[in-house]
Amino acid sequence: MEHPASPGDRPPILEESEDEEAVKGPIVDSDGETEWLQSPTKNPKRRQRRGGNVRRRKRRAVESSSIPTVDASSTVGVPERQETGSDTVDLPHFPSAIDDHGSLEDMIVEEAGDGDRGDLIAEDADFEAFIRMVESGCIGFKRIGRFLFVVQGWNQRKREAEDRWYHMECRDVGDTTKIECMCPEAKAQRGLCMHQEYFLEFRDTHFDSGIESEIWRRDADVRLFWQEQLELDSEKLLMRFSVKGANEDLTGHAVVTYEGLESGWGQWQCTKDRRDCVHIQRAKRFLGKVIGTELGDEVEEEDGDAESLESEVVEERAVSFLPVLPPVWATLPTDTPIYTRTAGQAMPVTLHLTVENSSSSCQHRSRFIPGNPTVTRKCQLYTLTECLSLDIEVQACSQCPKRHHCYVGPDPREAEIFNYNNCALFTHELLNEYTSRLSNSETPFVAFVSSVSRVYSGRGSRFVGEDLFRSAWFAFVSLQLLDNDMSCPVCGDTPENVIWDGVTLAFSKKHLLDSLKPPTMPDDSSLQRPRKYAKNPQWIPLSKKDRPFRNMLITWLQMGTRRRGLVEASEFRAEEEDAGTGTSEAVLSRSKASVDSDRDLGFATIVKKLDEFVPAMGRLFRYVFGKGNLAADESAMQMVNAASLQRLEEFVIQPSVQESTRLIDIPALLLVIEGELRCHRSLPPELWEVCQWMVRRGKEVLANLKKGDLNPVPERATRSKDDSWKKVK
Repeated sequence: MEHPASPGDRPPILEESEDEEAVKGPIVDSDGETEWLQSPTKNPKRRQRRGGNVRRRKRRAVESSSIPTVDASSTVGVPERQETGSDTVDLPHFPSAIDDHGSLEDMIVEEAGDGDRGDLIAEDADFEAFIRMVESGCIGFKRIGRFLFVVQGWNQRKREAEDRWYHMECRDVGDTTKIECMCPEAKAQRGLCMHQEYFLEFRDTHFDSGIESEIWRRDADVRLFWQEQLELDSEKLLMRFSVKGANEDLTGHAVVTYEGLESGWGQWQCTKDRRDCVHIQRAKRFLGKVIGTELGDEVEEEDGDAESLESEVVEERAVSFLPVLPPVWATLPTDTPIYTRTAGQAMPVTLHLTVENSSSSCQHRSRFIPGNPTVTRKCQLYTLTECLSLDIEVQACSQCPKRHHCYVGPDPREAEIFNYNNCALFTHELLNEYTSRLSNSETPFVAFVSSVSRVYSGRGSRFVGEDLFRSAWFAFVSLQLLDNDMSCPVCGDTPENVIWDGVTLAFSKKHLLDSLKPPTMPDDSSLQRPRKYAKNPQWIPLSKKDRPFRNMLITWLQMGTRRRGLVEASEFRAEEEDAGTGTSEAVLSRSKASVDSDRDLGFATIVKKLDEFVPAMGRLFRYVFGKGNLAADESAMQMVNAASLQRLEEFVIQPSVQESTRLIDIPALLLVIEGELRCHRSLPPELWEVCQWMVRRGKEVLANLKKGDLNPVPERATRSKDDSWKKVK
């Protein structure tokens, strides 16, 4: 199972390698919410580290190259806000205050020395905060390959996410688990970082599912793993790509960030290299394939595999588990009240555990066991207008490892409170308010969180971020009793009339006569065109048996490009003064000689074949470069459309420098003409004859494409004399 993941529809993870076409997938979903994770957009700040004893615990063996974490602790009372410019994202805080009813110390069972006890408690509190943030979707921790992960940076001191992403690789080598993470804490070599600890603790439950399936067997070169809309009323998107470098190890991977329009017009940044590095060029080419536009320069490297991975939707589980009534405005008379609504009553000060109304959020759904130790902690209750601090009684889950920090908590349904994770709680009134706005005006999460945050700021409080609220809302509505209510109270299950999509454009029933026809039905005045496609629309029409000639022509042109590269390499080698220069120069000379020999063998055959179509083409082939457009297996109209064909005909009638400038829509031909005029001040007869042939061939292809009635369509369509459908029954 992939973890974490935000609920709802999410775009697929798009992947690309350089020898296969990228698989296109949806980029924006129906409600404009294009992100499935959200990160704060503040400017990254330098992390602060402080010393501390490295804890000793029993765990699986981890190779020494694994990347360590920081021993640090801090106390934060309210949700932290991160700002950059106009973008503001609130991140939740998970308090860990303990009162006299118990101690967090009682819930830690892993071994530690006497001098390490305090550091161990602080570190476990930090790790618990990290777990809650990952499970709430506030920190990105995503698996994108069989052994490869992308993880979001973690600020140990502030206990919040950073706008930085890193790669992590996890492999089992014999009995040892090798984990390599590229985050700064891991590079400090002072123990395990939070990402490594999280993987080790949850690998069997969150990351083991489907590891041997086909989807993880090949690693693609480029993966689009993140996509979100920057502003509500803007078309700007934020995309993040995982790009493999020249070397195969983890150090060659980079995260490329694109911020701009979906068309590819925007800013690119790479976490490793300069602005126009190979990682950015690969990401540009991948995005160009997705949107159907060529972006960036081609990277001439060996191609790899391509994959398209669908993100797995992970079930959102909260501590609350009891069924919840729908909002009052959505309740039907046939609904059975399973509990009494308590709207308007005062909120309880302490939420206690009971045998009936208690559960954990893990897959075991452990219940409260009387007699086992409990802990009373602080939690935050978010209402429609303010944030309240309450006490909540929790108990360690009896089936989960203690290091997972999974606790059994109460489900205060009767108080109309939704317990998401024993730290962040929400009133039913707040969650139902978003349901109301969503059904009335299709309000997205970012807009609702922004409006509620303004109400909170007026009371000196702060609301949660949209990621946490989105996860909590989806978990809440999954408990609401909205099933088996799709029948009409009056008509039953089979009503006479059903409105699937209400529209205002329709014919009245009195006009539904037999003479009324849909607009797709042909009429006597309709323009008739053949359905059969025109054959051989290429510049050089070849039968199937002559197809090898087209391949020969393309290969011959490519050899010219290869030879130019060898010449440039030879010139570069000549400038070097190392000991291996002579050997390298000899190898390059033999390569150039081999290419020249192959080109000479195919040259005569190509010229002879071109003479069969137009004699001037064979003569012009000797010194005209870049004629790959004539060898392309595509329609001639893709090179010269109807308007360009008219300008080319005018140029043939009166060839001149002034008329040649009108051929800007035929860049391949204009390049040759400008080169001749620049070098010889005139056009050779062969070039003029080739232009004449292009006019004839272009007209022939255009006529084949326009077979049928070529008369111009009248400005006003002919109306049928049969207007009986206008009559009334």
